[in-house]
Amino acid sequence: MSTLSMLGRGRTRLVELTPGLILLAGIVAAAYAVHSALPYASPIAVAVLLGLVIANTLRWPVRASAGTAFAARRLLRAGVVLLGLQISLGAVREIGLPGVAVVIIVVLGTFTGVQILGRIFGLTPPLRLIMGAGFAVCGVTAVAAVSPIARASRQEVSYAVGLVALCGTLSIAVFPALAALLSMDQVTAGSWVGAGVHDVAQVVATASVIGPAALDAAIIIKLTRVLMLVIVVLLVAWLARSPDAAAVTDAETRGGVRPRLAPLGMVPPFILAFLGTVVVTSTGALPPAVVDIGGDLARVLLTFGCAALGVGVAWQEIRSLGIRPLLAGLTAWVLVAGLALAAVRAAGL
Repeated sequence: MSTLSMLGRGRTRLVELTPGLILLAGIVAAAYAVHSALPYASPIAVAVLLGLVIANTLRWPVRASAGTAFAARRLLRAGVVLLGLQISLGAVREIGLPGVAVVIIVVLGTFTGVQILGRIFGLTPPLRLIMGAGFAVCGVTAVAAVSPIARASRQEVSYAVGLVALCGTLSIAVFPALAALLSMDQVTAGSWVGAGVHDVAQVVATASVIGPAALDAAIIIKLTRVLMLVIVVLLVAWLARSPDAAAVTDAETRGGVRPRLAPLGMVPPFILAFLGTVVVTSTGALPPAVVDIGGDLARVLLTFGCAALGVGVAWQEIRSLGIRPLLAGLTAWVLVAGLALAAVRAAGL
């Protein structure tokens, strides 16, 4: 293929993508404006809700579909990869073996508990998987990362995002009040917040209410939890291939995305890239300015991708899921809070 031909194809592709990306940029800007006014409100969760509202009250242009699809797949995965710039393996050394034990117990216990709750409440396998990842690891980011692997539909992704956003927001009021009621010191309370609250922004907001020492402890525990994303992705990939899940989830008929698993087992390429980014960051080879810019870009790309997911959902589809996921989500929130508290107490953090 000649250089001129390649340039022509690239120009055509850019023209196709531009309308959708411009519209999504407006949603992202609005989401960040809300976040500036309400710091505890994750811009990613706000973008999903804004996309859902706009697409269901106004008509999303057909010309914007290419850009929307590009953001929901490519930009979302690029954001997950760059998220690794915010994570260092040094955090594991800082919390020591007791802290690592707390993280493992909370993540695996929560993920398993949500699968059991999902069966009790009659949720579909994909919804159980993405809710389990969201509650166990890092909220909306984890939901976005595992949704293609779980073959979740757009309405299931939007519902899961709404649930973790709701429960994370409730945590901002509930965790500090309970910490005071239980006479916790700041380090213990912060460790509990880091282990039991979902989204990073909500962890920061919750711990900040308690105090500076609580914030430091919460961030260290939380970043170690985010490292568990790779393990949870493996679990989701394995469970999504089971006969139970396969019988219910077909990518084309359910509106999901068929996962393309990497040759190295069940880990998708973008998760391998995420892990590689974590390793590179942990070496200290990258200048702090690069790390900061990459982290900001990661959040913007994730917000673009999740806004695109929200745009693709019809409100009637959300309503069709019923109240059972809501009840399961609230129960899961109590589960992770109780499990995190018990683990932190047992470890003496």
